[in-house]
Amino acid sequence: MGGEEFAVILPETEISDARYVTERFRKIVEEESAELTGGKRPITISIGVTERRGQTQEIDDLLREADEAMYRAKNDGRNRVVLYS
Repeated sequence: MGGEEFAVILPETEISDARYVTERFRKIVEEESAELTGGKRPITISIGVTERRGQTQEIDDLLREADEAMYRAKNDGRNRVVLYS
C-alpha cells in the first residue's frame, strides 16, 4: 500500500473470521523482536479490518475503510485489531 502498510484480502470470509485471523497474526508478530542498536526492540502492528457490504462496493472504498480502522487502532494505543464501523 505504501511505506509500512500492506493489504490482505480474505475472499468469502466473514468479518468475525477475519478478526480471528488478524488477531492471530498480530499475536505472532508481537512475539518477535528486532535487533537494533542498543538491543532488541518489540515489534507491534495495528490492523484495520473491513468487509464488503454489497456487490457494488468498490475496492477503493474498502481500502479507505480499512485505513480508517487502522488509524483508529494506532490512535487507541497501537498493537491492536480494529473493525471498521
